[in-house]
Amino acid sequence: MANSKDVLFKSKVNNYISEKLSQSDTPPTFSVTDDGNGNYTVGKFNGDVTLTFESGSYVFTPARGDAVTIAVSSVTSIIVDFITLNTDALVLDGETVTGSGVVNLNPFSSIPQVDLTYVQSAVLSATITGGISTPTQLETLDIGDPTIGLVIKITDGEVSLDSLLTIPSYTSIVVETGATLTLTAADSTGLTIEGAGTVNITNLENTLDADLSGIKATTVTAAVAGGTQETPLNLTANLGKAVVTVTSGVVTIGTAATLGTASFVVNSGATLNSDLGKMDGVTVSGEGTATANLTADIDMSNVTTTNGVIGIVYETVNISTNENLDTVTAYISQDDTTLTLTAAQALSKSISGEGNVTVKDIAADTNLSTITATGTLSATISQTLNLTQANLSGLDVLTISDEADTAITVTITPEQYAALVGKVTLGTNDKLVSTDTTIPTSTIASAAFDENTGTLTLTGTNFNTILETTEDATTDVKARLDWSKLSWDINGDDTTTADVSFAVSDIGSAKVTDAATLTITLTNTKTAALIATTGYNETGSSAVDTLDVSAGFIRDMSHNAAAADAAADAVVAITQDTAAPTAASTNPITNTDTNNDSTGVYAAGDKIRFSFSESINTTTLTLADITLDNSHSFGDGATLTAISPSDGFTSTFEITLGTTPTVAANDTLTVASSKAVDIAGNANSSGIDYAVPTLEAAFRVTDTNGVITFEGAATGNISLAIDSGTVTFTKGSVTAATTVNLGNITKITLAAGQTITDSAADLTKPIDGAGSVVVTGTANEDVLYIWTSGTNSITGGTGLDTIWLGDAGANGGVDTMIIANGDSSVGTPDQIVYFELDKDKLDLPSTTIATTSTDVSDVTVGVVTVGKTTITSGIATFQAADNTTSVAITSADALNAALGYLAGAIADTETVAFTYDLGYGNSGTYLFQGNVNGDIIVDFVGITVLVESELSTFLI
Repeated sequence: MANSKDVLFKSKVNNYISEKLSQSDTPPTFSVTDDGNGNYTVGKFNGDVTLTFESGSYVFTPARGDAVTIAVSSVTSIIVDFITLNTDALVLDGETVTGSGVVNLNPFSSIPQVDLTYVQSAVLSATITGGISTPTQLETLDIGDPTIGLVIKITDGEVSLDSLLTIPSYTSIVVETGATLTLTAADSTGLTIEGAGTVNITNLENTLDADLSGIKATTVTAAVAGGTQETPLNLTANLGKAVVTVTSGVVTIGTAATLGTASFVVNSGATLNSDLGKMDGVTVSGEGTATANLTADIDMSNVTTTNGVIGIVYETVNISTNENLDTVTAYISQDDTTLTLTAAQALSKSISGEGNVTVKDIAADTNLSTITATGTLSATISQTLNLTQANLSGLDVLTISDEADTAITVTITPEQYAALVGKVTLGTNDKLVSTDTTIPTSTIASAAFDENTGTLTLTGTNFNTILETTEDATTDVKARLDWSKLSWDINGDDTTTADVSFAVSDIGSAKVTDAATLTITLTNTKTAALIATTGYNETGSSAVDTLDVSAGFIRDMSHNAAAADAAADAVVAITQDTAAPTAASTNPITNTDTNNDSTGVYAAGDKIRFSFSESINTTTLTLADITLDNSHSFGDGATLTAISPSDGFTSTFEITLGTTPTVAANDTLTVASSKAVDIAGNANSSGIDYAVPTLEAAFRVTDTNGVITFEGAATGNISLAIDSGTVTFTKGSVTAATTVNLGNITKITLAAGQTITDSAADLTKPIDGAGSVVVTGTANEDVLYIWTSGTNSITGGTGLDTIWLGDAGANGGVDTMIIANGDSSVGTPDQIVYFELDKDKLDLPSTTIATTSTDVSDVTVGVVTVGKTTITSGIATFQAADNTTSVAITSADALNAALGYLAGAIADTETVAFTYDLGYGNSGTYLFQGNVNGDIIVDFVGITVLVESELSTFLI
């Protein structure tokens, strides 16, 4: 199909010829010829023709010549060849127009309700003046069916192209200066739009593969709403020159997308992702987040989103020579990938993920603490450096080499040295040195070993020289000692009998108890293995085994080795463990009512935990070795679990009951003989008995004539859940089996140490006792009765709340009432009854007490006028319009006039208080705080005397 512009050009040529003919001295006679069937052909030698409708007739007026009038009723169709027919859209409503010419609709600003379906000339041209405040909608315009081209020109204002309007692909649209065209991505696909105006593309999320390449207006914008983080929208469109705004959600620039000169704006809360390389050189701005799949040379210098610019490593990449990443704020290295970058590039950048990170060109001020990726963190150094001020935390591999075999030296602190032991690779002539070069002066004189604790104690001198100045007896130094130079000499015969060697993995801890004592605790596994060694303490005499120590066993944090710590044949004084395990003396057996059913009957899932006097080998005790008397059982599928085992030993085990257990309180639980084997190999020679305790619920609710109390060992705060009037109580993670009808509750009594935490919507009943309450208000008019003597916290809601802090005056507790911006405002002030000025607290957005006020216009309510307020240390009094006569707050009119005056007179964040007495026992103190979000007003019912010192004490 020919381009509509070409058709228009040819039409203009034809029009020119026609115009020239019409301008001749004797222009041809203009005619509109009927073929006999009502098909009228418009004359083509008198220039363009204007068609109007007058009194039931068409009037054809040529540029030169006389008009021709034809009754509409006689017209079947109009044939336009060679020329342009100018007319209003209304004139052609329902009319058939054919031919090789052009039909040009006169400019219109509101869309006529017309049917142009049968306008089938070669070219149809329409000029639209857009709306200024409200866009002109094109959804009701049937644009016709030209055979070659459709030309739409928008001259001013804004035009909105509705998705119901089908625009042929051969349409040419011109948006002129000052005009705006809005259309969907679906409607814009494949269109040609030019001009100096603006084109807005909407609903790009519904046409992710839209082709906007033909839209070349001066300004082109597009909007797309994204998906979720889990299912982002994949944008594959040809975006041409559009400025695309990601309005919300997550959008990914897909691999198939063609960006042209497009740019992006990411709104706050939205995220723009990109596939590999698709954000290279692209401009991305806005308050949202941008993430790019990194390539080695990607240019992200124009990506400036304020909520973060994140580089994602999906494939191993080296960006160390890339100078266009300064705007990147964070990197995420995915699993099985490696990100290589310079220390300067990593500076102050968050680097996370599951991948590896290699940092090149480490500098004196390098800080690796922002790198939290869980893979291997490597670094390279290629020059002599002093890194004592650098943060090398988390480093797994350090390579020191300039790759030229030139000697370089890297200096670090003792702490850094200790952390890097075993992690450093040095070049041929390179060195890693500590600032501490002083060797320890420790000596070793004797040794002792206690089988009961697995403790090897070395005595000697100057063990304190192992420690740095910041270390003490709690410091574990096992990682710095050279365990290859320590040997247990069985029988003291040097190597005649196989000796016992040590590795750091055999050591639980090594600590300098004092200058004369180094205490080494072996792991349970090593202790058991040592004692079980053939020949160990063979004669039972403590003078048999010895300890052999080679010089250099003692090392400090910088691995400076001692020179005088050697000790040959140091006799080991052995304290033997000859006692077999028994039942623990304290809490030997406990239970857990897993179902919390309060029945006292053991059921499937309940747990019985029992403990020994010392740790035993977990592999020697099985559930089959544990029996019950009375022919009772632990149930089908019961299991035995070692609790917190260490090196295969523990002192506590737990049985989880299986189905249909018959175990009962006071049954005897017996561990069979020889099944409890301690670290020293001692085993029980007879059964170890435990009395099964009574099963008690972890959390119980008791209803005593409507008074609710709680018991049980469960930890955590108590909360309520109300469903159709039935109240269920939960403490921590344990829900009580007993439920209560809400209507039957008269009050809840908390014991000392118990805390109830819930919404004011649930806590509608009085709460007393020695416990504490943490309650949060709602938007409703909450009424709370918090009478406990504990420490209570009440956060008010936005409704008019009434909080009773006692049932008859002082309650003994410390209550804190928290009121935030927008709460307890004019019209819905919170009322607090029995507030104790000497103990209770009021937490407001500000603690500033007003000392002055601003004179404002008089406020009159009913018969009361307030014309002035006087502030004395935060206490306000009021005067009438004469600024002299006092106004007592003894009526609702006076109260409202006072509050109205304070609204203008008291500055933001400043606080005043005044007393009122409305009669019939309705008296108290109003506290007023200016607040830009709505002034805060609190009614302290019953407090009729207030001084500034009290105000400053309870206001926090």
